[in-house]
Amino acid sequence: MRKRNLVHHALFHQITGLPLRQIVIYGGGSDDPQHITQNHLLTLGLEHRFEVIVLKRIPKEKFIHSNIPEEVVLAILCDFGEDQPEEVVKQILEHLHKICRRSVRLKKYQKQLLILSRLRKMELIVQTQVEAMTIHYDIETDGLYLQGIEKGIQEGIQEGIEEGAALKERQVILAQWSLQEFSLERIALMSGAALERVTQVILAQLQAEGLSEVEAEQSLEAYCAKFI
Repeated sequence: MRKRNLVHHALFHQITGLPLRQIVIYGGGSDDPQHITQNHLLTLGLEHRFEVIVLKRIPKEKFIHSNIPEEVVLAILCDFGEDQPEEVVKQILEHLHKICRRSVRLKKYQKQLLILSRLRKMELIVQTQVEAMTIHYDIETDGLYLQGIEKGIQEGIQEGIEEGAALKERQVILAQWSLQEFSLERIALMSGAALERVTQVILAQLQAEGLSEVEAEQSLEAYCAKFI
C-alpha cells in the first residue's frame, strides 16, 4: 500500500506538477486494519505519508440521516454502536425509502447497499431486510399512471431506462478496468455493479479483443492475483 501510493504520488506530480493529498478510505470490518493504517514510508532521503480514514471508527449517525442517498448507504460501513446490524439495515432502508421518490432510483441504492454490505459480511441481512420490507413500488400505482399514461408506454420507458443504465454501467466498469489499478472488488464498489457483473463485462471485453474464453479467464486470474 505505502509503496503503491508513493508511485501514484510520484506519477501525479510528474505529470501535473501539482501538490497531492492522498486519502485511503477503508470500509472493511476491522476498526484497526494495521495493513492499511501503516501510512508512513521512510527510506534513505525520502519520506512519504498519506491519510487513512477507517469508516468503522465513524458513528453511523454521520451518514444515516443524510438526504443524499450515496451518503446514507455508507452508514453500513460505519460504527453501529450498541445497535444490532438488523436494526441498522432497517434504518438505512427506511430512510432510503423516504428520500428516493422513484422505484428505479430506490432499487439502485438498494443494490449499492447490498454491494457495500459484502465488505462487512452482511449481505444476507440486507437481502432479507429488502425482501421483508414493502419498499418495491408497484409500477402500476406510480405517479405516471395516476396521470393517465398507458401501461405499454410506461413499460417501454422503463425498458429504455434499464437498457441505458446497463450501457452506462458497462462503460464505467471498462473505464476503471482500463486503468489497471483497481481490484475487481474495488471496481464493483465504485461502479455500483455486482462483482459477478464486473467479471462478466471484463471477460466479454477481453474476448472481443481477440482472446479465447480460456485465455480471457487466465488473463483475468493473473490480473486478480496482483491484489492478493
